[in-house]
Amino acid sequence: MLSWAGWRARQAGLTIEAEDMAQVNRMENPDDVEAFYRTRAEIWEEERRAEGRIAGQRESLRRHAAMKFDAETADRLGALLETVTDQEVLDGVLAALLECDTPPELLARAAEVRRRTNGGGGSGAG
Repeated sequence: MLSWAGWRARQAGLTIEAEDMAQVNRMENPDDVEAFYRTRAEIWEEERRAEGRIAGQRESLRRHAAMKFDAETADRLGALLETVTDQEVLDGVLAALLECDTPPELLARAAEVRRRTNGGGGSGAG
């Protein structure tokens, strides 16, 4: 069953974690395995969409910083937000972008928002 399950995952373009494989290994019915993969595929697709939305928001903030200030500020903001996945951080940086009058003020506020939310690497994308 496990080799079939691995083949089925590759067919669906999915990467299977060890925990998932252990769960599949306990299944005896191919229909259960198929249902498991359908459910996992839906979850993974939603996670990919959320990651895409977050990446798009980071890029939008960077572009708007370039329009309001300059390319250097945009690059610095982009570097600051590169690993941010927390929606609260991105919302805070957007507010800062709208409110701040200078690049140093924006970058300081963005860094503070990120610091307040424990680095902004959390999964607040959900």
